[in-house]
Amino acid sequence: MISDEQGSILNFPLIDKEDDLDLLNLLNKKFTKNFGDDRMLKCVPLMWSEISKAKSRVESVVLHLSNKTVQKEKVLEFKKQLVSNKQLKQYFKENPQEKEILANDIQKAHSKNDKLLFRSLDVIPDYLIPAEIIAITPQ
Repeated sequence: MISDEQGSILNFPLIDKEDDLDLLNLLNKKFTKNFGDDRMLKCVPLMWSEISKAKSRVESVVLHLSNKTVQKEKVLEFKKQLVSNKQLKQYFKENPQEKEILANDIQKAHSKNDKLLFRSLDVIPDYLIPAEIIAITPQ
């Protein structure tokens, strides 16, 4: 496909033979010759076990996504927009209980998401966990 957009393509070939490495070097030379840039093809050594762990985490997330989950997130986002809407500011001043109900629903949803996050931290490698989360998570 020919496109004007710029970007990157990741490909994870398993190099089993010397011929595969020679082919990659040949491709790199052709890219350099045709495009005048030797950074077109990068070989980055990766550990397949780490890639398969990430793949399994992605598959787990995809399997847990459902229409119901997406709908819940849409409703949550809509509630957040309602609470922060400038045009509804006067309405919420007149009816503070309405805003309180929405804020409570948002808080409940966030606490439920936090519980799921902390439950699944044991399968995430340490280098992917932000320091802020590690600081508040019991060891």
